[in-house]
Amino acid sequence: MRWLRRDRRRAAGDLRPSYAERQAALERVRERIRRRHGASARRLSRVRRATPLVAFAAFAAGVGLASPLVERGAARRPDLFAVRQVAVEGAERLEPAEIARAAGLAPGASWSDIAPEALAERLSAHPWIAEARAARVSPTTVVVRIVERHPAAVLIEPESQPALVDERGVPFDAPAEGFDALPRLVLRRHAERDRVEPRLAAGVVVARAVVAAGFERPELELELEGADPKAAPVLRVAGLAPRVVLGDGAPAEKLARLRRVLDEVPESRRAVEIDLRFEDQVVFRPAPPEAGPSDTAPHAAPTTGGRSG
Repeated sequence: MRWLRRDRRRAAGDLRPSYAERQAALERVRERIRRRHGASARRLSRVRRATPLVAFAAFAAGVGLASPLVERGAARRPDLFAVRQVAVEGAERLEPAEIARAAGLAPGASWSDIAPEALAERLSAHPWIAEARAARVSPTTVVVRIVERHPAAVLIEPESQPALVDERGVPFDAPAEGFDALPRLVLRRHAERDRVEPRLAAGVVVARAVVAAGFERPELELELEGADPKAAPVLRVAGLAPRVVLGDGAPAEKLARLRRVLDEVPESRRAVEIDLRFEDQVVFRPAPPEAGPSDTAPHAAPTTGGRSG
């Protein structure tokens, strides 16, 4: 209020700025400061984003420039560039010594023995290694990064020893001893190793659903000889006599129907086959009687309705 009273009494020739003019000028200065601060923050953000790329490019350029020098030095004084330490990252099952053997890194290996591409190729040939990378971080130290396979099932094939299947559905030739608790996937042909097998990948998904539904030691026939291919996979589980025809489609709902019919219809446990391919019902085929004419007609044990045939 004091400034307002002075403004009313100002003489006509008083050139001093009024309070409102001073406030407007101060706000303009503040706005310029805010704009400059925002521009500085944006420049700093761009620098921060670019720094890792610049650092990586500088590192790559440095490695590219240093490699010829190191190679010449290794040729002149190989004793100074012998590998004395191998650092392994990502190993859970494999011991570092086994990884070093798979990589072909014997004590005293020379510079020419540890080309990253050759190391990665040799390591990837190991059954338990899914991916591998290697780099030399000093004249005497090599860092190896690996991704191990995690077994998800045991593969059963004709005229072959049981093998293992990883989580992606890739079969690999590692001994299956000690993995009796894993689901078993049965094929009637030999699956190619070290690449994704679609049928096995689908089998791993179904096997996990079977275990999650509470069934132990499941065995899935993924290919059926002389039968309707739409019936596969066919499930067998420990403690359950009939085989279970799952067919295509989401397994969780089918397994829930199977659990209900086993609990509600005791004779279903004595059947030869339980068929889950039909929507909202379960069809089971009983075992033939021991004497008298064979009854081959299937009977229905529905969850919401019946079915014959």
